[in-house]
Amino acid sequence: GWQDQVGGVTGGLVRGYSNPGLPLRIHIEAFPLTKQLLAQLSAHFVLLYTGKVRLAKNLLQTVIRNWYTRDSKVIACFRELLLQCETSVRDVFLSGDFEAIGKSLGKYWSLKKVLAVGCEPEFVRRLMDLLSPHVHGQLLLGAGGGGFLCALMKQPHMVDSVRKLLANAEGMERVTVHHVDIDLAGLRLCVGGNVIPLH
Repeated sequence: GWQDQVGGVTGGLVRGYSNPGLPLRIHIEAFPLTKQLLAQLSAHFVLLYTGKVRLAKNLLQTVIRNWYTRDSKVIACFRELLLQCETSVRDVFLSGDFEAIGKSLGKYWSLKKVLAVGCEPEFVRRLMDLLSPHVHGQLLLGAGGGGFLCALMKQPHMVDSVRKLLANAEGMERVTVHHVDIDLAGLRLCVGGNVIPLH
């Protein structure tokens, strides 16, 4: 369960990975994005709290069960995820092509749904359908258990517009919408005025 924490601890836009075997060694590759592209990404990303949380443990049990049964769809999905993470994701973000970034997010989410059947509740599906005309791509973050949806909007600074869209949609009144700023420093831990290095 270390994957989701890598970005928070290190900051910026990064790829975290490990090689098979123990002891586990985590490698972090920072994407060298320009300040202009980082600002554009922050302006186009919107974070929504769906209010629909699920136990990540239950989702992971399904994934592990399917892996151990050597389900051919699951094996192919893992291979595709690995290939996507090793190659295209970095290049797509560095290109600054928001449409391509959105497609990459959508592809990742489609693959994730193959691995963790049930990770997209009906409410979230309706929310994504509502947002669809306005986004390049969207996905639930992490294992999906936290209830946060990340959307790459077609237009910048869309938080207020998304709030209005949701206010006029039945059943969406509890969804909250938030601005995104990509943090370049990452998590800092201070004890007694001393900064403790986390990586």
